[in-house]
Amino acid sequence: MAAPAPVSAYLHSSTMVKAGVYLIARCHPIFSQSSLWLDSLTWFGAATVLTGAWLALQQCDLKKYLAYMTVSALGVMVMLLGSGTSFGIQAAMLFLLAHALYKGCLFMVAGIVDHATHCRNPEELGGLMRKMPWTAASAFLAALSMAGFFPFLGFIGKEWMLETVLHSENRVLLMLGVFAGAIYAAIAIWAAVKPFVGKLSSAAEHAHEAPPSMLFGAGVLACLGLIFGISPSLCKPLVSAAASAIMAETSYPMKLVLWHGFNFIFFLSLSAIGLGCVIYLKRGLVQKAIRKIGFLKIWGPEKGYFQLLEGLLSFSAFQTKLLQGGRLRIYFRIMVVATVALTGVTLFLKNGFVSSALRPVHGLDALCVGIILVATFAAIFARTRLIAIMAMGVIGLVISLIFVRFGAPDLAMTQFAVETLTVILLAFVLYRMPVSSMKSPQRSKWIDAVISLAVGALMAALAFFGAVATPGLPEVAKYYAEHSLLLAQGSNIVNVIIVDFRALDTLGEITVVAVAGIGVFSLLKLILASKKAEAKS
Repeated sequence: MAAPAPVSAYLHSSTMVKAGVYLIARCHPIFSQSSLWLDSLTWFGAATVLTGAWLALQQCDLKKYLAYMTVSALGVMVMLLGSGTSFGIQAAMLFLLAHALYKGCLFMVAGIVDHATHCRNPEELGGLMRKMPWTAASAFLAALSMAGFFPFLGFIGKEWMLETVLHSENRVLLMLGVFAGAIYAAIAIWAAVKPFVGKLSSAAEHAHEAPPSMLFGAGVLACLGLIFGISPSLCKPLVSAAASAIMAETSYPMKLVLWHGFNFIFFLSLSAIGLGCVIYLKRGLVQKAIRKIGFLKIWGPEKGYFQLLEGLLSFSAFQTKLLQGGRLRIYFRIMVVATVALTGVTLFLKNGFVSSALRPVHGLDALCVGIILVATFAAIFARTRLIAIMAMGVIGLVISLIFVRFGAPDLAMTQFAVETLTVILLAFVLYRMPVSSMKSPQRSKWIDAVISLAVGALMAALAFFGAVATPGLPEVAKYYAEHSLLLAQGSNIVNVIIVDFRALDTLGEITVVAVAGIGVFSLLKLILASKKAEAKS
């Protein structure tokens, strides 16, 4: 409530606070066939109507009255959108326009009164009409529209709202609509009429009329509420276009008139105004009773908002501690577990592989697998780094032998070269690391073992199911075999794929390796430079 009155009028009447309503309206064509969506809008909107009205009745500040009634009005719009009918959507857009006009005017009036009297408590204000007649006129016009008096646009909007809830055949919503109309009438009298009538209060003794520049905006909005009410055809194109956009229709018929006769809706509207007058006259008892209950002050939206912030901060701290503990080992575990979980679940749910008879295992294949298993266990249970590195090198060399066994000598040569370089680099790097880094807690070892087994099982399953799902030579392999010599003039299919068919991929890989090498070179250069500087000093 610290914002200047024009800013409050701009934000709380027609723009920022209605962004959520706008988003809901734009989503309506997508979810309009979902009963869950419509029911959620209806009952969440109804709860918002009650909450805003309940909180408004507890206030003693002009701007707070209007702000909480804006909350209630937003609930009405959402509730009308939840009706799912074309009439309800049109009613929501009509109510939105009426609310924007009278609420914008009343916020400006509240700012003018605050500027003139330095007081925003309506109970301490009175008789301002004698000092500020033009401000009072704007306030009265806006208050009549807010209360739903004939012939203002607010009257039409309230009747359309009541007719929508009446057609819903839900008595709770009907009573809620009448109650909302009553609260609007009570707050309109309380916030926009009470400060200007009666005896001149002490707070209003030195009040003065606002300059024309301050009166102009409030007066225009107040008059528009009356003009659109007398001649609703002027605002019909605006309301109809908005409703048609929500319903995803190019145009939709809309019968917008001021007077429908003495019908049940009209008498409901009169009842709401009468009940609102009673609430205003008994405002002291009403406020006293509400403050005694006061559960919304303890468990209301403001308390819930701060609890939500506290919960969000606590969850963020927990998540940061879990996911960003500063240890590379934890990061790697999280990435591997997420990959295994997502891929494994997908593999389980999409198990549509073609079964195929497996060929008998060749003796050389069994020997290679056996050597790999022995080397794997040797690497796991190795007590020195050198033995672990040698065991991993054996695994890579045996894989090279498997590539040769299945007719890929070029790939085997590449694997052999990479494996040799990897072993040499690991030997140099691990040799310079402290011995304590080899020791891990027993619990950590078991976690690593489970994750490793899960990754291995997943990779084996993917390889197995991939081979079973595509028996024989895949179409893409046939294409490369048939076109390598014809199109690329190369007899080595693997080389042609790497440097021709997938040249951009290879270029990207080379670029990544080159950038990494430059980064490592820069780091080493900085380290050597710092060591030289230390030696000189």
